[in-house]
Amino acid sequence: MKKLFKIITFTILIYLASFTHSNVVHAAPGDGTQEFAAAYFNNTSLSGTPVLSRTESEINHTWELNSPGVPVNADNFSTRWTTTANFSAGTYQFTVTADDGVRLFIDDVLVLDKWIDQPPTTYQVTKTLSEGNHTIRMEYYERYVGATA
Repeated sequence: MKKLFKIITFTILIYLASFTHSNVVHAAPGDGTQEFAAAYFNNTSLSGTPVLSRTESEINHTWELNSPGVPVNADNFSTRWTTTANFSAGTYQFTVTADDGVRLFIDDVLVLDKWIDQPPTTYQVTKTLSEGNHTIRMEYYERYVGATA
């Protein structure tokens, strides 16, 4: 069977049988030159002023019991990653695996809403995109223990 889907993987956490982690999110389907604007908050609601802002070329973090960076809490934090990327017209599959809350937006439209405490769980969303620039935003929160995104 031919694959008709172009795949962009948005992964927060992947557990393999060997308990190794492989979690990479690229900012763009094309040449990968776009970056994510990352904003970190010391709460699980993305509210207030970010305590840390930076650019990231991919979402590929295994924080375990540590903070994502000074002065972010090790637990009870949230992150918003945003990028605008140029897509060819087509159908794309977005895959997200999260160990706590996750939301995915495409052009400010909520396409995945699992803003709940949960064990590692994988979700897939298939969307048809027109040719041109599209804004992808992923929001994540970590309640406690073993943060990976």
